[in-house]
Amino acid sequence: MKLGPGRHFGEWWGYGINRGYGLKEKRFSLFNVHKWGDETVRPSCCYVVPVIQRHDVFDSITVERALENLKCNGSIAVPGFMKPEGIVIFHDASGQLFKKTLEKDELPKGMR
Repeated sequence: MKLGPGRHFGEWWGYGINRGYGLKEKRFSLFNVHKWGDETVRPSCCYVVPVIQRHDVFDSITVERALENLKCNGSIAVPGFMKPEGIVIFHDASGQLFKKTLEKDELPKGMR
């Protein structure tokens, strides 16, 4: 309720959810880093996804490099956790979010 009216996209993760990320609590991370990236504006009940890279061009090579970085170096949201799920890509021109996972990305969510 502290986010105000409108749609707020994000994801629950952490304790008891899929990989757990080694956390003792559940977290909700917002995808809109432009709006919620500033901790003084964002409600303390929420996190925001970390920005891995910013580019002017949207291409699959950039996406694959970001995924490879996570695969080799682990989570940016929880440093030291070596099995992160994947990334969310914001396409500025369309205003759309896309999710790409490190494992079984080609399968529908219910079949992973």
